Amino acid sequence: MLPTVRTIKAGASENIPALANYLHYQESTAPTVKLEFRAYTEDGGELANINMIRGGEFRTQKEFSSLRIFNPSGTDISITVLMGKGDYDAPPETVDVSLKPYSDIADFPEKTMSGGSQYFGENLARKSIVIIADQTNVGPVWLAPTVGTGAKLMPGGTFEASVTGRVYTVGTSGDKVSGYEVV
Repeated sequence: MLPTVRTIKAGASENIPALANYLHYQESTAPTVKLEFRAYTEDGGELANINMIRGGEFRTQKEFSSLRIFNPSGTDISITVLMGKGDYDAPPETVDVSLKPYSDIADFPEKTMSGGSQYFGENLARKSIVIIADQTNVGPVWLAPTVGTGAKLMPGGTFEASVTGRVYTVGTSGDKVSGYEVV
């Protein structure tokens, strides 16, 4: 895997040709800014739509032929990504961690799309919600009351937001979503 270095202009996207199924976001001049990475097949089909900060990585089941990176910030960001076939080969590390939670995390039971829709209820004490689309889903899950509107969550994708109201999900009947909320 060879490193690819790019400067992504503020509020802009850059398309990068690739023949890979793996990406590691290795370096950044703004390591805490989430960039949007979209991987596409040769015929334009979307394989991944992931927002991540420096150090993030993803692997697709199929090979992607192009990558689009969007910088939502107000400043240009220089990045280095590693793309190739396989997985990142980092040496294992041992780390001692002591966590001090600032809040509680409540898991939601897995929900199956009955008639193609489900929702996560309102919680005024909620600080944030995380919704995860099952990797075995047939297609995308839309975070909206109707298909084709709202945020698109691909199989295996994750959505996180600070919202206290009801969150609707809609997709193919039988697809599954799970998640948790921070209260």
